[in-house]
Amino acid sequence: MVYSLYNVVKVGVSIPTDLYEKLNDLLKKMGVKSRSRIVQMALREYVLNKSIELEQDIDVVGVVAIYYIHGRRHIDEELVEIQHRYLDIIVSTQHLHLTKESCAEFIVVRGKAFKVNELIKDLSKADIIHIDRVLIPLL
Repeated sequence: MVYSLYNVVKVGVSIPTDLYEKLNDLLKKMGVKSRSRIVQMALREYVLNKSIELEQDIDVVGVVAIYYIHGRRHIDEELVEIQHRYLDIIVSTQHLHLTKESCAEFIVVRGKAFKVNELIKDLSKADIIHIDRVLIPLL
């Protein structure tokens, strides 16, 4: 059943029991009183991320974060080389030495989503441990 109430549409969703329990635990930890509210928050985030991924011609601003071991197969040089190919969208970078062996790099980007996604794809080919991103569409 779908109906509208004050610009809100109510829908029924089936989820696995373990996910339901994790959701309830998360609600308690976050202090959120409504399951609907947290599902709305999650759906907004999902729709935003998919929009950036699929609507490639939109302008975005954000951060690409990578975590890697700096002694691996000339990784430092490879990352610099990749970043130099994207100077048109890279605003700045911040390099952090986490331990003697591990580093993190935060790359601030601004440009078309398709170009940022190309950068992420190229960085993913390097010998890194983890990559993540936070991108916001410029409307």
